[in-house]
Amino acid sequence: VAWRLYRIIQAIAAVYAIDMILREIYPLLFVPIDARIFSAFIVSVTFAVMFYLLARTPLPKAQTLTTGLLTGVRPEFIKLPLLLLSVFIVVAGAIGYVALARYVAGQVVLTSAAMLLVVIAFVAIRAIGHHPEFLAAMSSQPKDDEAQGVLSLTVEQQRYAVKLVTFVLYCVLAILAPILLLFSFGFSWIEISSVINRALFGFEVGGVRISLLQVAIALGLFAGILLLTRTVQSGLANSVFQPGRTDQGLANSIKTGIGYVGFAVAALAGLSYAGLDITNRAIVAGALSVGIGFGLQSIVYNFVSGLILLVERPIKVGDWIKVADQQGYVRRISV
Repeated sequence: VAWRLYRIIQAIAAVYAIDMILREIYPLLFVPIDARIFSAFIVSVTFAVMFYLLARTPLPKAQTLTTGLLTGVRPEFIKLPLLLLSVFIVVAGAIGYVALARYVAGQVVLTSAAMLLVVIAFVAIRAIGHHPEFLAAMSSQPKDDEAQGVLSLTVEQQRYAVKLVTFVLYCVLAILAPILLLFSFGFSWIEISSVINRALFGFEVGGVRISLLQVAIALGLFAGILLLTRTVQSGLANSVFQPGRTDQGLANSIKTGIGYVGFAVAALAGLSYAGLDITNRAIVAGALSVGIGFGLQSIVYNFVSGLILLVERPIKVGDWIKVADQQGYVRRISV
């Protein structure tokens, strides 16, 4: 099956290349328009026949596609569009719409090639972090400091680095894939760059200006402040809040309070930079009132109770308490 598909796709590529060469040669040789139309019709019908042969190729049964990108994909979902395209191309060319038939045939080839490149890139990126040999190498501990490399990363840090690299590559692919598809549809770089600029630097939707770049920076600002908060908490826990230096109940209260304040500051900073008007207190108060009225009473009650416990500390982390028939140490106080 793979060999047959390979041969058919080779033939499609050859016919497409020949058609491109003929398009350039015909104007130079002053070929009559009738001959050009007849040539376009022959090329279109050839593409339709090859699409039909692709659709008639026996593919594995659906239940055998249990791994990889084709998981759960039925062969009919691939064959039916090819059959419909081949019929459409032949009918369009036969009734006189030769230019339309050749355009559809050529566009199918270009779009399929672009999608194939995206799929190959996706599989390659996924192989970075999921290949069995790679995972086996990552799971083996280095024998000495030199084997750890210049950065001296532990195995866990290497795994996080691999996840970060694959995430960045997926983001790059998500940006480049639409651009490649737009190129396959005949868009020029000027048109594509204009769309990208409008998407990044803002466009109007219903009177609201949306900027993807501004939203991305707002998310980065939120994540950065949140990361800074976690770093401060971790630094205090490893220095000032060590057992024996600070009461653990007080340390837990301060650490938790820093976390709440940092999250609130991060959320406000992100929303403000994203352009959301947080000064309209009536809308915010109304939304909170509706939310509390529809079932958030328990959440708000517990949250406020947790804040009271953290501030007044009638009980603290490490205390032994007894409630009804349950008793034990207080391990954590939070929302």
